[in-house]
Amino acid sequence: MHGARMNTESVSFPFLFLLFPCSISVRVDSVEFSITNPYTFFVTDERYWKGIRRFNEKEFFEAHEILEDLWHEYRETDRTYLQALIQISAGMYHADAGNFKGAKSQLAKGVEKLSQYPASHQGVDVRLLLRDLSMCLTTIDHCERGRAQISPNSFFPTIKLTTKHTQESETHHGNNDH
Repeated sequence: MHGARMNTESVSFPFLFLLFPCSISVRVDSVEFSITNPYTFFVTDERYWKGIRRFNEKEFFEAHEILEDLWHEYRETDRTYLQALIQISAGMYHADAGNFKGAKSQLAKGVEKLSQYPASHQGVDVRLLLRDLSMCLTTIDHCERGRAQISPNSFFPTIKLTTKHTQESETHHGNNDH
């Protein structure tokens, strides 16, 4: 089709969000399009949300396994963030099993990594999670010293999502993956 012009109204670049977690500028004819994507590609992967759901359902080993599978495939800048979630899941698994030394070790590593991130990151309320993990570590310390017992209703933190992602997670991912 010699001489055919591209119809700029039908140009779509949805795949760019999956490939480039950054700002993208594309020029079609004489019009420049700018797209900003603050999220890394794993946020679009169902396993990310499924791992968070499993954590919040207190299925810590399963959460750890799901997030670790994703981490093994991921090689970009937020790999440390995923590793923090994996270590926190492992730490909570140990705490649930009564292995307080293992719990403290994994949680401390996860908290150290997670502390590098902003208050809200990849759809997660990091600030709230860090606060809850701090209280959890204090409780573990008291349990280890015999001053407290684990109470499943108050002891285990949950990963809270930012408002936007709470709605998206419910809409797109549901809770039908059991």
